[in-house]
Amino acid sequence: MQSVSTSISRLAGARRTTQARVRREQVVTIVLFLLPAAILYSLLVIYPVFQAAHNGFYKWNGLGPMTNFVGLDNYVRILGDDIFHKAVWHNLVFIILSLVTQLPLALFCAILVG
Repeated sequence: MQSVSTSISRLAGARRTTQARVRREQVVTIVLFLLPAAILYSLLVIYPVFQAAHNGFYKWNGLGPMTNFVGLDNYVRILGDDIFHKAVWHNLVFIILSLVTQLPLALFCAILVG
């Protein structure tokens, strides 16, 4: 009787080990597939955002080294600029008009296809 229960416990342990190995292989596969996309996203999106925020703290002509630190002065100046306010307003109008025209058109096309 003991040999039967020992065999069953060995099978259960082997099954758990096999399931753990399969799960680990799946996780490794997922990570390997996601890694190139995460690296590209970091290099092409996240890094430039932080670099632009860092550059905003300097008075810089775009060519030489950034040596003239001005802190938040650039951001204070742009928030008081009328041209910036007009640009933000134009962007908001463009976004709203795009949504109002494209969304109903896309839904109509989806209904026609479906």
